[in-house]
Amino acid sequence: MTMKMKVLMKLPDPDPEDEEEEDEEEEDAGKAAPAMPPPLSELWKEGVYEWFGSALTSAQRLEFCCGLLDLCHPLELRFLGSCLEDLARKDYHSLRDSEIRANSAADLAGIGDPRDEVTRSKLVVSLALLGSENREAAAVLAR
Repeated sequence: MTMKMKVLMKLPDPDPEDEEEEDEEEEDAGKAAPAMPPPLSELWKEGVYEWFGSALTSAQRLEFCCGLLDLCHPLELRFLGSCLEDLARKDYHSLRDSEIRANSAADLAGIGDPRDEVTRSKLVVSLALLGSENREAAAVLAR
């Protein structure tokens, strides 16, 4: 399954007359203005989406996202947190049973050998859905 995501970014169109006036004002003030980055082309963004969606494994995508989040300012993180909560609400009912199992110490105790690929996959799901306050289930996973 390939997931396509389009993010539309609208940047202000610079007016050439305004730019000339700004340049003159900056020269008068004697300060250099920070350079505006060039607008991202749609082709470049589509290439990043394709790379992110198909060339990276799940673990690599998570690591990349964490790295990007590390670069964000607090206000941006708050906004992204709100977006993530909205997205997570959509899957709440489908993940509810898995979340209950992931937070049950009894279910986690019999999960199996972590060297097995299927078991590791179950562990990843359990860790992702583990409640942050559930020390008992976390202790079972740590063993």
